Amino acid sequence: MRNSLLTIKLIVCDAGPLIALGKINQLQLLNHLYTEIYVPNVVLEECLVNEMLPGAQAIKIALANKAGTT
Repeated sequence: MRNSLLTIKLIVCDAGPLIALGKINQLQLLNHLYTEIYVPNVVLEECLVNEMLPGAQAIKIALANKAGTT
């Protein structure tokens, strides 16, 4: 029998992959692959330093949607 604790998948995100996924509108892939997604504040600041850059808007929207569901 499989232990349920072994199925928990946690990721600590870095800015590069987040920005890349945001640019191609694929941030939802993280929700499909991981049960917990942690974005350190310094990483979030780096991703949103210029909200007009490609990917930054997608990250901002994804965070707003996530905040609205909790």
